[in-house]
Amino acid sequence: MYTQILKEILLQINFEDKHIKEFIIYSREVFDENELKNVNQLQTTYKNNIPIWWYTSDAFLYRTLNWSLRSMNVDMIVRMGFFINDLHRDIQRLHSEQSDHRRLRKTFIVYRGQEAGTNPSLIGILFVMSIDPTNSTVPFASVTDVSYFHTEHEILFSMHTIFRIEGIKPMKGNVHLYKVKLTLANDTDQNLRTLTDCIRQETFPDSKGWDRLGLLLIKMGQYNKAQEVYEVLLHQITHESDKAHIYHQIGSIKYNQGKYHEALTYYEKAFPSNHLSWAMSYNNIGLVFYEMGDYSKALLSHEKALAVKQQLLPSDHPDLTMSYNNIGLVYYKMGDYPKALSYYEKALAIQHQTLPSNHSDLGVSYNNVGSAYSNMGDYSKALSSHEKALAIKLQSLSSDHSDLAVSYNNIGLEYYNMHDYPKALSHFEKALAIKEQSLPSNHPSLSSTYNNVGLVYENMNNYAEAHSFYEQAVQIGQQSLPINHPDLKMYRKNLEIIQKKL
Repeated sequence: MYTQILKEILLQINFEDKHIKEFIIYSREVFDENELKNVNQLQTTYKNNIPIWWYTSDAFLYRTLNWSLRSMNVDMIVRMGFFINDLHRDIQRLHSEQSDHRRLRKTFIVYRGQEAGTNPSLIGILFVMSIDPTNSTVPFASVTDVSYFHTEHEILFSMHTIFRIEGIKPMKGNVHLYKVKLTLANDTDQNLRTLTDCIRQETFPDSKGWDRLGLLLIKMGQYNKAQEVYEVLLHQITHESDKAHIYHQIGSIKYNQGKYHEALTYYEKAFPSNHLSWAMSYNNIGLVFYEMGDYSKALLSHEKALAVKQQLLPSDHPDLTMSYNNIGLVYYKMGDYPKALSYYEKALAIQHQTLPSNHSDLGVSYNNVGSAYSNMGDYSKALSSHEKALAIKLQSLSSDHSDLAVSYNNIGLEYYNMHDYPKALSHFEKALAIKEQSLPSNHPSLSSTYNNVGLVYENMNNYAEAHSFYEQAVQIGQQSLPINHPDLKMYRKNLEIIQKKL
């Protein structure tokens, strides 16, 4: 769903010639010599032709944009934002011109093939797409007259056009070819619309342009790209009082990268003058103290944040859930699991009233509830809560999202507690695969998962593997955690114990 919001933001930004130049400079650095001719042509003649002509003629732009969208390479999507914007406007213009054409007022069929290549394990697919022009909110247009290839009768759709799968069946006489029937979706799907509207509200609709893009990138876990955006904005601001918001966002980026001392520095720079912003700063400082293992200071900061919110907000306001969850997390780390559970349940009660049933934040709260039950020894309730969390997250998050790693890790812990070590190992490995892909190599969350995998191998009497994972947990912990952090002490103790068993 975030791609829809990303598109909305890119269409709101006023791109300039400098953004085209930046893309060209970047392209020279990353593409091989075979593409340099196309890059040079783009630099000298981009304004001479319409965007649809460029998209249909230039394999360099076509391949790069489609690869970026398929792989959700957000860095490249943002760099190509100027072209996405121009291409959408061009399709929109043609759509408006062609809307009175008789053929485009009736339902019609278009086709697209996807070949399997030479790999015998893959199948070829023919997409048969039914288009009802009266039922579409996304612009599309026939580009035959303006395409580089005038002999091809093509329909071009704007980015993030959604189709509904109506049926899949093999084509006659060939088990390696399938026909997939699709219909152009609209905004009548209530679940889809509810989730989209909710995410739209969460991605700061009151912010505009580059600022909103930075906020969305943080929410998507694209921290390096978000930092680039905010550092540019920071240099554009002249009044110190206007920098608080930027400092706050850079602090959030540093926090999510595991750079807690840097995060604390930026959060302290961002300390604002109005009360609700006080609450956010107290909250963020509490998060940093939490990650540094100073739970008493973390609790004090989160309680200050909650007190400010309770003075200014109604008792069921969604912003309270953040403070309830964070206080619960601190009590959890301090070993007071019943009190942690009570705060988690307060957060969950508000979320059930204010969020759609498939919202990812509900998954986070179910994870927290499950962890509390686990430490209270009620593993069946814990596993049930964690599985609810995973089911919700799988509906709304990409397969490599870091929040999924949290759920896989927690389910692994429950199977570990229930002595089902093969299932525990399977889930820990899923968590580790996501974290290794999405987090910096020295992130403290990696050390936690390495430690968990080590625990499983130790209990399966595979001491050599256990030693290897404990060693990695200690190495990362030493790079990212304070020397007296309780988690680091635990990793070292586990390593010492396993060394005696070898």
